[in-house]
Amino acid sequence: MARAELRHELSLLTSYYQYDEPQIRITAPQIGLDYQIQYKNNDSHFTTRGNARMVYGPANYNGSGNLSFIPNFYGQWEGLAGWQWQAGNIFVTPLIGLGYRTLYYLPSGLSDTGAASYSRVSNYIYLPSKVQLQLTGNNNQIYELTMGFNTLLSGTQKSNLNDTVGYNNITRYDNVTNQQNHGWGAEVSLAYKREKWLIRPYWQYWNIGDSQTKPTIFCTKNASNVTQCETHLLYEPKNTTNEMGVMFGLSF
Repeated sequence: MARAELRHELSLLTSYYQYDEPQIRITAPQIGLDYQIQYKNNDSHFTTRGNARMVYGPANYNGSGNLSFIPNFYGQWEGLAGWQWQAGNIFVTPLIGLGYRTLYYLPSGLSDTGAASYSRVSNYIYLPSKVQLQLTGNNNQIYELTMGFNTLLSGTQKSNLNDTVGYNNITRYDNVTNQQNHGWGAEVSLAYKREKWLIRPYWQYWNIGDSQTKPTIFCTKNASNVTQCETHLLYEPKNTTNEMGVMFGLSF
């Protein structure tokens, strides 16, 4: 009968989030939960790992004016598999799998310069590849370094432009969904584990390329109560995301 290990980790995290695109910056302090489950067959050394993360923080927008305390949430799920190699008290585990990331940015109303805001929903499917290095010490201590690279497979950016209707004489602004299929990400974490608790500082980075252009209809009503409409060609510009934080958790 094959010998197997099943381990769970549940962590509370706190982090700083920064999103940048040309002429726009969004920042947020964040809190969240991270759950990880890992299975290893001790005979074949085949390993699988699942990870789920949910994070929330009130965001600050700086672009066409300023807007604060914006609800900002993301969820991230990964499934990976690989094999583990051992050399003395050092364990090396390369992993590859599939990931899904969704982000909700939910402002409302006007910025301090009178610009109308709108909500956005981002969805990304990506290929995560990681290498996990573990060093076991005395008294059940474990030092763990994880390095990862994420390749974007498919992405969509939905801009709910209809949220702006009713502001600044806007009578119609159709929602638009842009495809973003070029991008990559990187991550590094360093964990210290002892008995049933752990601490894990981490950094996560995303670099997403320009989307394709999509048309949308924009209408306003002038002072003579006449509605004027025009077609806007919109795209989602290249953007980067940095997140730096620390997790405090339990291993069982």
